[in-house]
Amino acid sequence: MARKKKEEKTELSQDILDLANAVKGELGIAVMDKKPLSPPKKKMSKVKNWNDEIKEENLFKDKNGGSFIPLSELLRIAHLRGIKSVVPQNISSEPEGSTRYAHASVVVTFEDGKSYGGSADSSIRNTDDIFALYPVCMAENRALARALRFGLGISMCSKEEISSKTITNAITDPATSIQAAQISAIKNICKKKKIKVINLLECGSRPVSQLEELTTGEATSLIKALNNGTIEKVLKARNF
Repeated sequence: MARKKKEEKTELSQDILDLANAVKGELGIAVMDKKPLSPPKKKMSKVKNWNDEIKEENLFKDKNGGSFIPLSELLRIAHLRGIKSVVPQNISSEPEGSTRYAHASVVVTFEDGKSYGGSADSSIRNTDDIFALYPVCMAENRALARALRFGLGISMCSKEEISSKTITNAITDPATSIQAAQISAIKNICKKKKIKVINLLECGSRPVSQLEELTTGEATSLIKALNNGTIEKVLKARNF
């Protein structure tokens, strides 16, 4: 009797094996293979350079040749990447009738789970008069612009982070230190024209090792020279 049971078990196993082999080609899977299928290898996706998504026609340009990216353009690119949430934090302001100062922080989170924060302030000293009436809104917009720039890897200064007051002060007093907006403008023009900053600095009227050593007046002249092609001619003559 024991022998009979063993034969039945062998026949049953053979039936299962025949059935498995029959459907093996139909399903496209190795049903009875001894070696398990290895999981498919994940393709490593390259980190996208979001600077390539900036549309030149959407940039704000001042009379000194500087280019600045507006918050609307940052938000457009952020939606391309996949923005999930924007959370304002740590908002503070002075009471009505005082110095009209406000500070704000904003955290943005993208669909990949990564979060980035930005902080900024707004006062009558660094905000145009018409917008200085809304210091909290301006501080929040500036903080959001900074958070988005960090998250997208965009170094270009945003339009919301500057004002005509800072630009006017720089023009009227050329001996002051170079402005952050000017540094950003010079770096962006150099990147666009594929000019090394270290070579650019050798074209100045005095030797400096970094942009931060320049004055506002020198930076203004440098930006104009970059825009009209003078710098490129000088570099070519020096075999750079």
